[in-house]
Amino acid sequence: MYPLHRGLGKMRTLCLPLLLVVCVPSAFLQFPRGGINAQETRSSATYSDTLRMIKAWLQTEETRELGPLFSIGDERTTDLLTACHSEDEDVSGVAFLTLQLLGKSEGENCLEFLLQKHSSFAMFWMGELRDADFKRAEDWFAQKRTKTGYICGEGSELPKSPVDESFIYALILDGSPRAKLLLVEIRTFENSCIGDDNTVQELSQESDSLLEAAKSASHKLSFGTGNLESVVRDSAFFLTPDYRKESSVQVIAHNKAGDRILLEVSYHCGLKCGRGYYVVLRQDGSFWEYALIRMAWIS
Repeated sequence: MYPLHRGLGKMRTLCLPLLLVVCVPSAFLQFPRGGINAQETRSSATYSDTLRMIKAWLQTEETRELGPLFSIGDERTTDLLTACHSEDEDVSGVAFLTLQLLGKSEGENCLEFLLQKHSSFAMFWMGELRDADFKRAEDWFAQKRTKTGYICGEGSELPKSPVDESFIYALILDGSPRAKLLLVEIRTFENSCIGDDNTVQELSQESDSLLEAAKSASHKLSFGTGNLESVVRDSAFFLTPDYRKESSVQVIAHNKAGDRILLEVSYHCGLKCGRGYYVVLRQDGSFWEYALIRMAWIS
């Protein structure tokens, strides 16, 4: 089993051959300049404790160590932004992922810093997809589009895909006409420019059927204290029916505000066959809905 929840430095080593979470030119992600005063924030009374929790996760690679970060993250957003500015890429990567799981728009400051450190970066977003997220993706493809196809690029720096799985799942969950057009664009680009099969390409090819499944399964979830796992298992549209029946649903943590739940949904199909996903449910009035789906590990 290969954990995929490490910091960005090691995450790239693990993800590139396995998940094909790839990098794109930094022009794909453009955020307003600004950010936080990291030096001032580092003196926060809670920062050392936040950093301790981040390192505990990195040291053990156990999902249970993510729970405390998610639970306290609503109150530690500034600490997480400071951790993102760490010289340790594993620490900054965990801070970014925690902000993304919590849906914190402030995490864009984290992305800005990471873009300054790296000349290229995978396509991510913070919280719900916004007009700016769509526009960045649409503009990137517009720059690559020609009269006969796409500019695929040359050399070893050519990305295998301009997006990662979590972004495709975000488009599927959004389900708007604009999201559907972008999914078609991603699929067309991959068919033109990607020569070998990969997890992201496989997902984009199945996006039409997943859109229909998500439309009926990912919204207006209702559960009590004793049936959350069964409700999630039944609604896990991102798993094939056979794997869905035998899947494991683990509640990792609730956020401080009580309106987001972090789960790990996983299945095993053999000694070296299986996948695990981080799933975030978000409360919408008296119901719940899927807010994020992100691969956690693959074996």
